[in-house]
Amino acid sequence: MSILLALMFLFSVFNIQAEELYQDEIYLPGDIYLLPQTIYAGDRGRLVVSLGSAFIDARAFVLETRDELLVINNHAANDLVINRIELERRGSNIRLLVDFIPYAPGVFVLPPVAIPSGDSDSLMLGGIEFTVASILTSGSMTLSRPAPPLAVPGTGLMVYGGLGGLFLFLILGIILIFRLHQIINPLRKRWKQKRFLTSLEQKIRLLRDSGAGIEQQGRNELFSNLAGEFREFLSFITGFDCCVLTPYEFTSLSVAIPGAPGQDFFYALFKRWDKLRFSGIPIKREDILEIMDKLDLFFTGFINAEKNK
Repeated sequence: MSILLALMFLFSVFNIQAEELYQDEIYLPGDIYLLPQTIYAGDRGRLVVSLGSAFIDARAFVLETRDELLVINNHAANDLVINRIELERRGSNIRLLVDFIPYAPGVFVLPPVAIPSGDSDSLMLGGIEFTVASILTSGSMTLSRPAPPLAVPGTGLMVYGGLGGLFLFLILGIILIFRLHQIINPLRKRWKQKRFLTSLEQKIRLLRDSGAGIEQQGRNELFSNLAGEFREFLSFITGFDCCVLTPYEFTSLSVAIPGAPGQDFFYALFKRWDKLRFSGIPIKREDILEIMDKLDLFFTGFINAEKNK
């Protein structure tokens, strides 16, 4: 019990001495600035105070425990907590560093701080004010618009991946169509060419056998049809409309026809052929065989030329 009374006496003496300090002459600070420059409620800040010539003999010190800061926190505003006070000397540059946390916006006044001096007990520093900003400014007091709904995780990957896959699919499709076109066109040309050759071979075989029961009119008609179909075949392999060419015009086209026996071959063939067709004279079997032999000569050269190609 006696120990408790002794502690209460010492505490009362300490408070009385502290109150007396706050009644001493108070000196004003020099330059004051905050770190950071703008401090919001709830943020930790630092107050840097430059001391003038009155504190030239001030001694460096640090107050950072709860008991050391008890008196100054008791005289501070309710929404201000002082965490640390340090006097820093760097040559003639003397600064007071005060670490604090404000819990409300507004203008705060730091309670007077006792600065130990060499030639006296202490000097009182006061008149320190600083401002704590508010996060809610006048322009931001209204509620903002609701945030857009969040996408399901993986939606971006799915969308962009799908677009990339579709683009790749289109490119592959174009390449495939082009390649199929390159493959199918020669096959289709060879199939059509084979169909032409099969049809021509059938007519040539019929004309060669025309002496065995085929009437003259039927033979003349088959002979004329063979001429037209042969012209269509030449049009197919050359790309020119050979159905409208005169026999003489075939002299310049012979170089474009694979397997042609000579430049004048088609000129002589169609000149003889047209003469037999349009002369009005019955076509003899010998004349037909002559034309068929020339066709055989051409088809043999043409097939060999295609195989070599």
